[in-house]
Amino acid sequence: MGILQSQTGRYLTVLAQPVAAQQTLICFPYAGGGASVFRGWRPLIENETATLMAVQYPGREVRFNEPLADCHRTLAGEIAREVAQQGCDHGRLVLFGHSFGAAIAFEVVRELERLRLPPSLLVVSGRPAPHVRSQRPSVVDLTDEQFLERIIEYKGFPAELLENAEFMAIVLPILRADFQISERFDCENRDSFEPISVPILALGAHSDPWLNQATLGGWRDYTSGTFSMQWFEGGHFYINDNVSPILELILTR
Repeated sequence: MGILQSQTGRYLTVLAQPVAAQQTLICFPYAGGGASVFRGWRPLIENETATLMAVQYPGREVRFNEPLADCHRTLAGEIAREVAQQGCDHGRLVLFGHSFGAAIAFEVVRELERLRLPPSLLVVSGRPAPHVRSQRPSVVDLTDEQFLERIIEYKGFPAELLENAEFMAIVLPILRADFQISERFDCENRDSFEPISVPILALGAHSDPWLNQATLGGWRDYTSGTFSMQWFEGGHFYINDNVSPILELILTR
């Protein structure tokens, strides 16, 4: 198997691509993250017959000089069109998104269904169902100092990076843009929403302060296909410590 990292388009980065791939897994990063947050998944894909891709949002990593996204529907539409153009047709297509990434992945599935190219499975991780009022306080109107304090509470970045003024000068605008998109997504009117036909697997962690059985289980209402839910130990960023069981669950579903 060849391990590589290459851009196949504006949004899709190939992290691992076996010769005899039978399925494709596309991963959507959380707020502030780029495609590289899934590089650690590559060694665990080595013995799998799956192509591993990650979405590269604009304004970070290799797309640092591009304007940040400000609309989840526009972002999802562009990603969906690229997925369709790339022809990720290794038999089975799975979309995985964590937190902010779950919202974007969900919107991409809606777009792919409009294009009549539905994936085989949507995996939403660490995010309540769209109609659930978030338990997380709004952050978009906070000062930089207040915003940073909130990010520290989330424990998504190593402490040494959060104390690096140069690093945070780069990351703070990205985080703000992503959180703004996320909060706009939460405020959308879902009264007339039509469920997707793609099966949904919802993943969460027992110690995530923004999730419980009801809020995560609410994703059941957003698919006319099958729905299942799986819980792990850990907090909001439990995915960093549970890569192997997550991949096994997703790729053998």
